[in-house]
Amino acid sequence: NGPFRMGHKLSSGGFATAMAAEDLASSRLICLKVFTKTQLKQGGTEESILKEIEVYKRLASSKESYPGEMFLMQLDRSFQTRKSICFAMDMMLWDLSYCMENESGYCGENARRWSTQLAIGINALHRMGIIHRDIKPGNVLIDIQENVKIADFGLSFMKKAPKRLHKTWGYSSEVSGTINFMAPEILRNMDEPYSEMHGAPVDWWAFGCVLFELFS
Repeated sequence: NGPFRMGHKLSSGGFATAMAAEDLASSRLICLKVFTKTQLKQGGTEESILKEIEVYKRLASSKESYPGEMFLMQLDRSFQTRKSICFAMDMMLWDLSYCMENESGYCGENARRWSTQLAIGINALHRMGIIHRDIKPGNVLIDIQENVKIADFGLSFMKKAPKRLHKTWGYSSEVSGTINFMAPEILRNMDEPYSEMHGAPVDWWAFGCVLFELFS
């Protein structure tokens, strides 16, 4: 367990399991996101883990203060064991998907505030040269202060330089994201691979899809 006392499982999905843990040095309750190396190799997703770490590094090393950074998940630390790769981060209450399904009244009370925070967070990513490409309720977390945190950057596109994305430029032709939240320019590449470039607007399309679910 190293510097942590492991607690109960919070959730699992894809190639990761989220565990509650206590940071023994600070007695702080945190979340450990644990990736099993064997599963990562079998699924061919090692690249997405490295990409996520690079995004977290950019968020942590930003020399400018961007409005909206407070709505982006930060990585406390990352480390590996013989069998796993682990991300340590702040404990969250739940994700927006769980909230909409199980706490609809509470979710409705906060919908306008959360949608504003989500928009500000997306804009902060774009100002740092990052397209998230997987904005969806499951990747929008709610912290203990009941504020939004955008998480899970494994499918992101990141410019080499941390400079603002142009609003209309295309930067990638990869098919990336969750199909129900994919913008048309990404979906068209499923039929004709690498036929169309996409950029920052794909996050705003997904944002609109999230709002539709949130306010329905």
